[in-house]
Amino acid sequence: MLNAFFDCLQKVVLLSKNCLLQMNGLFFDKNPLYKECFKKQNYYAIFDNLGTILTNLYIVDLIIKDNVSFEHHWQTYNAMFQKVKSNTDAYTIEKRMLRRLAKFVEKMYANILSGNMYDQVLSSVKESIRGDFEKPDKFFKNKTFQEKYLEYLKYKCDYVQAQLRSPGVTEAPSDYMILLTNYSMYRKLFDIEDPKFYAKIWTLQKECPLIILYNNLQINPGNFLSTLCFPKKKVKLDPPNTQSFL
Repeated sequence: MLNAFFDCLQKVVLLSKNCLLQMNGLFFDKNPLYKECFKKQNYYAIFDNLGTILTNLYIVDLIIKDNVSFEHHWQTYNAMFQKVKSNTDAYTIEKRMLRRLAKFVEKMYANILSGNMYDQVLSSVKESIRGDFEKPDKFFKNKTFQEKYLEYLKYKCDYVQAQLRSPGVTEAPSDYMILLTNYSMYRKLFDIEDPKFYAKIWTLQKECPLIILYNNLQINPGNFLSTLCFPKKKVKLDPPNTQSFL
């Protein structure tokens, strides 16, 4: 079952990477086809789909953090594992197999049980893309792609703001989450800070302080931004922090 889960994660990384690589190829101003065919085309739906994939990954983190049984069973398993390590002869396990098991356990905790899988996947996508390029700057310094991604994010921010201010638009919180996940991907890939734009996304939480993602699992947008995207430069925020707001 765990192998199937890791296989699914790998597919998500590859799918996200493929999507980003194709967008990077489309938005390349030195290619004549860009000016002739792609420059004025709207590809927002692709970014929306990417955001939906990332949202589902984030939900997995919330499920793990919300379920105290995971932590309890993990501690029990670790205690059993330590007994095996201290007396391999009694448990008839080879040292080679023990090393493999130790690596698997470490991988499982780092990527899943720590509740930090979402950020790990973003980093994996970035490093996988870096490994595909002899000169990674062809992707990470592609200003046209950066501008198009930012164009989408600004459009999405205005769209979400309008939705949140319109009574009865039930999909507004979901679109807000798609904005957040795409913004976190943009920041992870390009490490570009725009404190004013960050502040604009942050302020949207005044209209939607909580996003219900799955059953009773919810997030505060401010906590998401603070954890994954907080700018290094000082920025004036409204509300000033999530503690005073919530």
